[in-house]
Amino acid sequence: MQISLTADRAFATLYKNRELHWHQVFPFKSSEDIVYQVKLAAKEFGVNDMQMSMQCTVANKSLAPHITEMLQFFPGLKDGTGTVVANDRSWVSNIYLIQQLYACGL
Repeated sequence: MQISLTADRAFATLYKNRELHWHQVFPFKSSEDIVYQVKLAAKEFGVNDMQMSMQCTVANKSLAPHITEMLQFFPGLKDGTGTVVANDRSWVSNIYLIQQLYACGL
């Protein structure tokens, strides 16, 4: 599962066995709104949400607390840099952008 967060929208994509199974853009007001949509999709496609690998990126650092809040529901959650969630994510958006630009250049 890959999730990207902007100020008021979540972009979520579920891959199973390297195939796209679900993609949805939805509004959210809290982390629980995101958790609900992701768990619903996981259930619909028979994916164990507690073991599913997840990566979440945010458009700016003010959204980073949503990642921390979702960690209690998704132990496999990683931030946009591919690392396990930590408390200080002030550089996550920048690091993720650099990684994506580097990947495009290869």
